[in-house]
Amino acid sequence: MIFKRNHKRFDENPLINRINTVLEDIESLLEKLEFLPPVPTEEDRQRDPATRLMALGEIPRLHVALGRDLELAVRLAEMVREGYVDRAPNAKYWEQHQHDIEEFIRAIKTGTSTEVADRCVGLIGVSGVGKSRTLQKLLSLLPQVIEHDRTAHPCAPLKQIVWVKVECPHNRSPGSIAREIIHQLGVLVGEDYDSVHGVGNNDDVITNAATLVRLHCVGVLIVDEIQNAISKMVEPRKDLINMLVELSNKLRLPILFVGTPKANRLLGREMRSGRRLTGINWDRLSATDEEWIELVNTVWDYQWNANFTELDDALRAKLYKLTQGVPAFLVRLFHFTQMRAILGGKSREDEKLTPEAFDATFEVSFTSVKPLIRALESGDKVLLDRYEDLPRDFDLEEMFAAEAERLQKEQTGLLVSQIMRARKNASKAARRKMTQLALLMARTPDRGVAKEMEKVVRKALDDGKDPIKALVEAGFIKDTPEGENGAGNVSSSAA
Repeated sequence: MIFKRNHKRFDENPLINRINTVLEDIESLLEKLEFLPPVPTEEDRQRDPATRLMALGEIPRLHVALGRDLELAVRLAEMVREGYVDRAPNAKYWEQHQHDIEEFIRAIKTGTSTEVADRCVGLIGVSGVGKSRTLQKLLSLLPQVIEHDRTAHPCAPLKQIVWVKVECPHNRSPGSIAREIIHQLGVLVGEDYDSVHGVGNNDDVITNAATLVRLHCVGVLIVDEIQNAISKMVEPRKDLINMLVELSNKLRLPILFVGTPKANRLLGREMRSGRRLTGINWDRLSATDEEWIELVNTVWDYQWNANFTELDDALRAKLYKLTQGVPAFLVRLFHFTQMRAILGGKSREDEKLTPEAFDATFEVSFTSVKPLIRALESGDKVLLDRYEDLPRDFDLEEMFAAEAERLQKEQTGLLVSQIMRARKNASKAARRKMTQLALLMARTPDRGVAKEMEKVVRKALDDGKDPIKALVEAGFIKDTPEGENGAGNVSSSAA
């Protein structure tokens, strides 16, 4: 992250000086955030359909670093750095320990605190804008656990936790989130904190969670899915938010709340006047935003269809209409449309990206997110609120994963068909092996195993080797005589 050296108040603080070399220049940061594999060439686009379908698997991972990625990086680094400046581990810090815990408990019981939540930040955006993905990447650039040498720094914690991430519980209970904090801290330090500190009534558990946060000098607490604290059936659990805000105030702990726009009703107007959180709003991009144009241009180059399609105004307009400036929707629409073109085309000439092709993909593959897309397009707050009331178990990534799995099954069918076509021109012995292979591929239920098998088969065929023997050598099938149906079994160790 962006931690500057040669600053006395940072360099002399052991909680900071072990992490201030993680990342020091913006260019390096952007490179670490992006994922842009080599762009396919014309030669790549002329490869066989199965190979191109496999290459398409990288498209969902595409990430173009935008200005707001950098803004979040700077803000997160600032939260950790400035939070530790206020909590330099010295004799006074530990003398204040019990007092701070007692003040925290008193504040959440009486609800009389008037302090401003100046160490709390909200990261708010609709599903698919990339906030969680970028945040997770940024967190991975920071060390999570740092062990200190007490001989050099007698007052430093033995194990410092730079960041810990929890999810807001659906039951919206302060005790539940306190137990989750205890659990995550225990996992990080390798201790069974659950059975020691996670038992008892809610008051005891909350006290224990605060004590552990302070003992391990947690740099920043990330609370994901904070909109879970709101239910359309009952009043929002303001006691949950108040507990977290007091944890921040009394223990001087930076907290980052992550959620959808629905959370604004809790973090904003439903909090007491003067205690509203500062926010980082990751709204969707507009059609004329330079960053949206750059994103579309970059993604568009990753065409694996046989015919490269030039990007024009009609296609730009269609992409925006169907994705409404949400990066994840754009990438998935581009991914699925290419898969459908390769799988459904009768010839290479049919593999084209057209407005009609994107419409067809949207109708089939975006069923679950159509309400959100339509609400975003209309700008109607009532419609947006209605989208927020979709079932709690709705998960954008799970929805896209399920659709990708459905298309991948078609992909495996294509590979089996290719094997059977190759069988026609082979010798009698080779035809028998091709039949065995096709049956084996068709019968493999585990998609992860099947995908790895496909790689081995393709390489063997490209190298002019026996694909069955290659699968045996790779450990996917047992080197035993085949049954009557002419296909071996997938190895249990491989599956």
